[in-house]
Amino acid sequence: MEHILRKLQPVLGINRPLQIAKTEWSYEVVDEETGEVYGTITFDENGRFLCYDKCEDAEMEMEQAIGKGMDATKQIETILQRAEAFVQAFVEKEVYFVMMNECDDEHYMVLYQERDPKLGISIPHTG
Repeated sequence: MEHILRKLQPVLGINRPLQIAKTEWSYEVVDEETGEVYGTITFDENGRFLCYDKCEDAEMEMEQAIGKGMDATKQIETILQRAEAFVQAFVEKEVYFVMMNECDDEHYMVLYQERDPKLGISIPHTG
């Protein structure tokens, strides 16, 4: 699980030591020094990484860190950089950036998809 933490740290922008703590219902990403929970990790039945969900407090802290003194363009660049870092760290397929949707002032969806090798077009629902 250490390899997952090494991959997650640059995506989260956290430079403090983290650990994965197994709870009754989940695996939590926890700050070793403060005990703060940053999010939960889900694994499939074979123990492979499926997803990471940020806790709301960690999400607010990240938004504040991203947003401090940054204009909207810089914030979007930072979000796209972290999304690309996540793709590079965790996605085993070859996927391409398709679009970024602003759901509201604080939530964005970054979409990556596979591309058909013959037609050169994105294949929906593959990212």
